Amino acid sequence: MWRWWAAFDGSYVILPMVMVGSGYQISSGPVDFYTTYKNMIEAEKARPPLADVSAYYQRVGNHFDVRVAVINKSGVELYYTNEATVHVIVYEEAKVNITGRFVRAATATQISTPLAHGQTASFDLTTADIAPLDWGKVHVVALVDYLPQPNGPYDTLQAAVAVEGQDFAVTPDKVVFLVSPTDTAIPPQQLTVAGPPQLTWQVAGGADWFAVSPTQGDTSTKAQLSLVMGNVVDGWQEETITVNAAAVNETFQQEVLVRAYRGPLNKVYLPLVSAAP
Repeated sequence: MWRWWAAFDGSYVILPMVMVGSGYQISSGPVDFYTTYKNMIEAEKARPPLADVSAYYQRVGNHFDVRVAVINKSGVELYYTNEATVHVIVYEEAKVNITGRFVRAATATQISTPLAHGQTASFDLTTADIAPLDWGKVHVVALVDYLPQPNGPYDTLQAAVAVEGQDFAVTPDKVVFLVSPTDTAIPPQQLTVAGPPQLTWQVAGGADWFAVSPTQGDTSTKAQLSLVMGNVVDGWQEETITVNAAAVNETFQQEVLVRAYRGPLNKVYLPLVSAAP
């Protein structure tokens, strides 16, 4: 809200509690609200975005952890000296007072390391706990703005609706095959890659005694690790593969240990127990 007060130079005005736009365009007083605000919105939509913003969130208990990625396209360096700031707003589609949307939480962090034109940076923000009427109607918005000139209005460079995601992880991170000399085939084992939206991954490394298929994909793709039986030698062998991934202007990497043993095995068969009819 203080962005709007700053745009009005601290003078008295009735303002919305939160409006994405930072006060770059302002109208106050008795006007044809529908036409005035519609024209302001259309004018804003016609301006080219001065940043690429993408975001994903995780709900943790009653708050949100949000990762925001920003590509600076403003032509100026974004830094705390021009009050460049990344914001997160959490709102609910709920008629609490007179509007159909109610802001439940808002948090922000200034860009503390200079972000030059064309550069990318990521920011982690955590909101306060909230108590919405319906978690299914809660939404998260991320935006970045800055102050082009001292004592002037702030300018929102771009905003984006955050999507639900999760931390990057490959499971399991250790795969073990046990092979008896009489075995002619062993069932493959599956790798699952999880992470934020738009994540893609690729497998690097390997050995001639196992195969990975496919070697690239997204979070909906499962990789199968299969033994090449003719190349498995007696005793233990192990190799490490690396899963490289990228999403929302970030890169990730995780190693997976693959081990295989070929030799005599003592197999133990546990009894099956079922309830009596």
